[in-house]
Amino acid sequence: MARCCREEIVRLATPPAWHRRYHRPAEADGGCRSARHAVTLGAGVPPLGSRTRSPRVSEAGARESRLLGASLAVAVVVAIVTVSFGLVVGSQSILFDGIYTIVEAAMTSLSLVAARLIAKGADQRFQYGYWHLEPLIALISSLLLTFACLYGFLEGLNGIFTGGRPVDFDSAAIFYGVVTVFSAGFYLYLRRSGRRLGSQLLDLDARSWLVASILGTALGLGFLAGGLLAGTRWAWMVPYLDSAILTLVSVVLIPLPLRTILQVGREIMQIAPEDLDEQVRSVAREVAARHGFRRFNTHVRRSGRQRFVEIGLVAASQDAATTFRTLDRIRSEIAAALGGANPGCWLTVDFTAEDEWI
Repeated sequence: MARCCREEIVRLATPPAWHRRYHRPAEADGGCRSARHAVTLGAGVPPLGSRTRSPRVSEAGARESRLLGASLAVAVVVAIVTVSFGLVVGSQSILFDGIYTIVEAAMTSLSLVAARLIAKGADQRFQYGYWHLEPLIALISSLLLTFACLYGFLEGLNGIFTGGRPVDFDSAAIFYGVVTVFSAGFYLYLRRSGRRLGSQLLDLDARSWLVASILGTALGLGFLAGGLLAGTRWAWMVPYLDSAILTLVSVVLIPLPLRTILQVGREIMQIAPEDLDEQVRSVAREVAARHGFRRFNTHVRRSGRQRFVEIGLVAASQDAATTFRTLDRIRSEIAAALGGANPGCWLTVDFTAEDEWI
């Protein structure tokens, strides 16, 4: 069954961002980042939480990976059966459905690889972790599915203009009845499991099976109609029905990957999300006013689920004295206002007395 494309990749399979940060000592000559941190106080220190991975998070991540693996295996089996059945009954729309599912299954396997890499956290080469794989895989998947839909649309039109083709509609209707019931049951199972684990990826995968069951119902009804039309005065339409279904399915599916392309395109271009930017500026404004900072500046971006937030606070005077304990308390206030110990937020707070450093 064709399943909707994924918009995001990983959820609880990853530990909190600040748990696995890789820190390298500042070099003597100091690059831009090192120099900046040398003149600021407490920049980039983890705001909350332990530096060890929570056993609950690890257990939930392992269960999530097992469920995703099971979903992938089932999808591959269903896709192979669908392609084989499409070849037997001579249906282009069934064949397209199976190929579409195979493409999605391949992307799901890449998602599992990405989940494991992101769960490992940052290392010396990728010091911000592997979060960038989320939008990258989503983009590749969406492009492949878009091309598949365009091919299906053109192939369907070609079938209509060349006189269509005969199909065993009765067998096709029975096949999709069975597949639809199976897809609906698997959707309910994944949906319940996803809510228990708080997994966005499982939720998205469950929605894929929901779309599969809806499309299966539509295809089954279409094939049932084809079987009922045979032997009536509308029998001349029967050879065109399979190509018409293929064209319609392609048109219905293509908005899904196109929407994802637009979304991840903003992330890859590092366009600041308006909602996150507004939230961070509001928090920084309140903290600056409450603690007497004369100016602040913020930078935000999103990569998949991961949010990167940087806040710079300028002291009222270069002679102002404070303690690291006070600075850490301010940083904790900011972290709490942004959602507390959120595993999807990489927070850096800079304190300085010179405007040029923010």
